[in-house]
Amino acid sequence: MCCSRSTTSSSSKSPKASARRSRRSSSARWTRPSACGCRWRCRRASERTGRARRISYTDGVSHPALSVVIPCYNDATLLERALESLAPQLSGDDEIIVVDNNSTDGSASIAEGFSGVRVVEEKRQGITWAAACGYNEARGEVIVRTDADIRAGRDFLDKHRALWAQHRNTELVAITGNGHFELPAPWNVIASVIYLRAYLWTTGSALGHPPLWGTNYSMLTSWWHGVREHVDPRDTAVHDDLHLSFAVRPAEKVLFARDIVVEMDPRPLRQGGRQGLRFRRGMHTMLKNFRFSPPYRRLPERWARLRT
Repeated sequence: MCCSRSTTSSSSKSPKASARRSRRSSSARWTRPSACGCRWRCRRASERTGRARRISYTDGVSHPALSVVIPCYNDATLLERALESLAPQLSGDDEIIVVDNNSTDGSASIAEGFSGVRVVEEKRQGITWAAACGYNEARGEVIVRTDADIRAGRDFLDKHRALWAQHRNTELVAITGNGHFELPAPWNVIASVIYLRAYLWTTGSALGHPPLWGTNYSMLTSWWHGVREHVDPRDTAVHDDLHLSFAVRPAEKVLFARDIVVEMDPRPLRQGGRQGLRFRRGMHTMLKNFRFSPPYRRLPERWARLRT
């Protein structure tokens, strides 16, 4: 069951409230697309009605509460550093949700030591399950997704919040941020540009908009609830952020915010043998989604809707 355990570092949460959260989480799991048997047809129907439903997405989000979601598997040391940079930035109804995906290194215990942090468990192994579990648990109007191996600047959450306030009552559904590897200059910039810009350019050219990037992006919680039934988490070989990017409908927009930056541990660069695996997973994700949303159909639809 998704999110089988939910804990919080705040002692003010009542047992009844915890029970209500548990019941909500059990009903918020992924469900199959509708019984017509054609997932693409269902998605197309969703796109046709997307404009009417999207009107309510940003209504009232002048100072949105943020739910920061961090999927975690055996990242205790780096997770502690990430939470040290994020927890002091919480305000009002903000929260941090750490999704413990069967960690054995005490990651959950580390997270529980921080104020404003909730720990939920996802027993089904894989980033797709863990990410979806965290999104379903979110209480804020905006979900901020990041990873356990980052260090956020002091104004990281404020920048995400300010952009959403600036773009309220628009067709914006997600914001993709930037990132720099923690390396000596100038290699930090060079490596980051090659690593991230290659992803943004190659996938963005097929999507027709900037892709979501799991290390640093935010999306409207209401948008997630509107598209999640079309985002199948059972294939754990996909890149979950790119997989979700294909759920963006023709008239909806994604913004690339160059100045919202996180510092990243350079371990992806040290894992040279895994670069090939990342590339193969990226291709698998693209080809899987091209069956339902091929560029020759997706791009003209977006151009036509954005011109109106």
